[in-house]
Amino acid sequence: MNKELEAPGLLDGLRVGVLDEFNIAELDPRNREIQKLFIQMLIDRGAIIKRISVPLMTYCLPFYFTVVPSEAATNLSRFDGLKYGHQPEFENGEDLMEYIERVRTSTFGLNVKRRVVLGNFLLSSKFEQFNEKVRTA
Repeated sequence: MNKELEAPGLLDGLRVGVLDEFNIAELDPRNREIQKLFIQMLIDRGAIIKRISVPLMTYCLPFYFTVVPSEAATNLSRFDGLKYGHQPEFENGEDLMEYIERVRTSTFGLNVKRRVVLGNFLLSSKFEQFNEKVRTA
């Protein structure tokens, strides 16, 4: 490791915020220990540690796992093989929906397919009341 980075006082006066919401009960003990060691390392180098709280942080993960699949479903809907994406030839007797299904089946990986299915479900009418709450909030 670079000796200059280990110098005491290297971070004199630097203020570092540590979120209380990241100290959850489910946190693996090894990660908790790494977090403590890192905070101590910052203090040893002169940083000022400030504990802060952002109550809405608890909603970030559920929000992320709702928005990302919905966005993936919306953005990937254009990759149907007609204008965007892989464009193989039509097979004999294949209609448009069969063609699009074949293209998406062959080009999208399993994780992408899961995100698209979940995203379309979250954007469906079953979630309309929740979607409307988000739009008006």
